[in-house]
Amino acid sequence: MTGAQVTGRAELPRHHAGCFACGDGPGGLRMRFADPGPDSDGRARVTGAVVVADTHEGAPGLAHGGVLATAMDELFGALQHHLDGHFVTAELTTRYRAPVPLGTTLHLDAVIESVDGRKLWVRGTGRLDAPDGTVAVSATALFLGVTLDHFRRYAPEGTRFRERHAR
Repeated sequence: MTGAQVTGRAELPRHHAGCFACGDGPGGLRMRFADPGPDSDGRARVTGAVVVADTHEGAPGLAHGGVLATAMDELFGALQHHLDGHFVTAELTTRYRAPVPLGTTLHLDAVIESVDGRKLWVRGTGRLDAPDGTVAVSATALFLGVTLDHFRRYAPEGTRFRERHAR
């Protein structure tokens, strides 16, 4: 997958330039996200789009399921733009509903279902070729709130982190 244009009220910043999913490194997904405003139920939402590249092939001519799960996980991570704090994936359930051919643009949409203390529940879809296209992948996830020390513990010395504040 390679970067694709996203539209929305505000394009969201990448969380880390070296990230496999949203960074620009070779072989990465180069995902980008936008804040289109709340959904029809008033829930916080993000959208995105990625183009499936030949380097992300699983079965001949199709996207690898692990790449699609990664795309959904990163989409959910972008929802943190709406929250004060940092969260990590505790559980991700991915449902593959239709094949995703190489060269396809996958349009992504996710919402925050609920927040309870450190727990964040989210849901999203990936659609083929258009924001209202065939649903190819859907997922739900549980994220848990963590402090920046969770990331500092593993990052190379000198890594700079920015504080996150709700928008």
